[in-house]
Amino acid sequence: MAVEVKRKPNEKPESLINRFTRRVLQSGNLRQIKERSFRKKKKSRALKQKEKLRKLQDKQKRDYLIKIGLIKPTYRK
Repeated sequence: MAVEVKRKPNEKPESLINRFTRRVLQSGNLRQIKERSFRKKKKSRALKQKEKLRKLQDKQKRDYLIKIGLIKPTYRK
């Protein structure tokens, strides 16, 4: 997993850094680290059901308020 780059004789530091950066990108280590840090954890079945129930109740409440005229219906394109 470790990327190792040794300095060639008479090589400029900028080109060494560029070579190192290229190697890191080609190895895929950076991509794997980013995937790990931003991965979402899977929701449990109970949590999914709770979320669906809450959304359903919100929709029913909104529909009721539209029916009695307290809020205006919104139309999506």
